[in-house]
Amino acid sequence: MGTTVSITIVDAPPTAIEMATSLVRDLHRRWTRFDLDSEIGRLNQANGALVVLEPDTFDVISAAISAFHNTNGSFDPTVATSMRAAGYDRDLEQLSNGVFGHEFEPAPGCSGIELLPDIYGVVMPPGVEIDLGGIGKGAAADLVAAAVMGLGAAGVCINLGGDVTVKGISPTSDPWTIELVPTAQAGRDPLVVRLNDGAVCTSRTDLRKWDSPTGPRHHIVDPTSGAPVPTTIVSVSVLATNAISAEPLTKAALVAGPRHARSVLSAAGVPAVIGTFDGSLHAVGNIREYLR
Repeated sequence: MGTTVSITIVDAPPTAIEMATSLVRDLHRRWTRFDLDSEIGRLNQANGALVVLEPDTFDVISAAISAFHNTNGSFDPTVATSMRAAGYDRDLEQLSNGVFGHEFEPAPGCSGIELLPDIYGVVMPPGVEIDLGGIGKGAAADLVAAAVMGLGAAGVCINLGGDVTVKGISPTSDPWTIELVPTAQAGRDPLVVRLNDGAVCTSRTDLRKWDSPTGPRHHIVDPTSGAPVPTTIVSVSVLATNAISAEPLTKAALVAGPRHARSVLSAAGVPAVIGTFDGSLHAVGNIREYLR
């Protein structure tokens, strides 16, 4: 998934780590848009034909489309064409080797996508492509955590590049502690969230960058224009019962921008922290109840 993975398991069978690692790799293989043979790759090439998917792939696409409607399109999983036009058309490691990006292309949106839940089928209009991106990481964190607990573990923490799901007890039997990055300020420690069961997801505009003819670009794009969102907001961290619901809200807040991000998160009823370019941190909802 183009990111670092951290897995902590408490009191589980010896096979738990191997199973969790294998599942992360399998989900990456099936959900990447950069491999034409992946499930997402096949779906994006279907040109309007029906594609039958694995149940977990169908579920995350269905969740992404629901998030699109719930955020009035601020979160949009059809930004694959927008990111490719902006230059993000291959793994990030390869982007660092040259200058890419030509133009901006608005995302087509999800309204024309047909879901057939009885057969786990999806029909997308020609020209529409899915990029699971962050919601894929969130869904994977949830799935891996549930699978580990299903083996009989007492607790688990899955961190997929800033999307964190925790369940059960921590190694200390206290609540799990999750550092919110980048919240460290000069002379001040970073904010730390305490959770028993749930998820915290962070999206940032200062990571996943590449060069373009007009200067550096990042991977959080505005679906209505296809252009990277302004970097006035550096990060948004959202707490929720699971990562698959928290992750889209981080993107929707970044797209909403500094004037409307707080209202987007408040309307969703989630605790959150917004970090701005000037170093300020802004609390949303009852986030202070979770801070150490």
